[in-house]
Amino acid sequence: MLPAPFDEDFTRVVTRVNRKRERFKVRLANSVQVASFLKAGSLLIEREFGFHELTRFRPDARAGTYLSGLRFLTQEAVMEQVKRLDHPFERRQTPGTFRATWKSHDDYIDDLLTFFFHPINYEHQYGVEEATRKGWFAHESLADAINETAHQEVVALCRMPLFRLQIMMAAVVGRDDRIRNAISDNYRGAIDPWVRIYEETFAARGLRVRDDVTIRDVADMLAFVVEGCALRSLGDPTAEVVAEAPGRNLVGKAILGILSSYLVPIGHPPTEPLSVEFDRRTRRIRPLE
Repeated sequence: MLPAPFDEDFTRVVTRVNRKRERFKVRLANSVQVASFLKAGSLLIEREFGFHELTRFRPDARAGTYLSGLRFLTQEAVMEQVKRLDHPFERRQTPGTFRATWKSHDDYIDDLLTFFFHPINYEHQYGVEEATRKGWFAHESLADAINETAHQEVVALCRMPLFRLQIMMAAVVGRDDRIRNAISDNYRGAIDPWVRIYEETFAARGLRVRDDVTIRDVADMLAFVVEGCALRSLGDPTAEVVAEAPGRNLVGKAILGILSSYLVPIGHPPTEPLSVEFDRRTRRIRPLE
């Protein structure tokens, strides 16, 4: 029995295997053989984009590349990684088996990226649900829960090979709709659980979102903040956007600012758009002479 997420149905994930008849494509896509190659490629990605510097297998520099930044995913590197797999994956794969499974190395990379960005992979890499999502109910103070969760979320994203790969692929993949669709699916898989957490948390505390936004809008805005702070933290660690102290936790402050603007009590009368309210409040302030 293959471990998660390799025990899922890959019929719509692995679509470029070298078979013409549909039933043979489905059988091959869900085989241990394909799972072994996907596992090997996933390990190479995790090693290349992991949080800690690890010893890396470096193939012949003359080997062909698929996209700049993915040159570590050569067929030689994949085959080397397959040899190190543990049961129930298959070590006894050969270059001939690889070529018989995919017509080209590019087809393999396409299927690997679609698998790696698929929502079934997100929880496997995220791995901090107990410490973040469930923590929203553990604090009496919602502000404390937000500050603690915001810090843990940014740290978790910075450590995820998937997040680092996603940043690079979004910049270089161009008009490849298949990869862009896979990235979009990954976002939905990441944000959907948060939508449910926000709904339950706000309702339990007697809160609702304003009439000019939806709970999905708020979840997306908070995701933008967290992802932007993670990107800034990766590129500029001196910015200290994820300090543990609430007073210095910039990502927590940003999220508190958004929620304080868009949350109202459940019994609150219908609200006007926030932009209208903001304009009305700011017009009362006379400019300094």
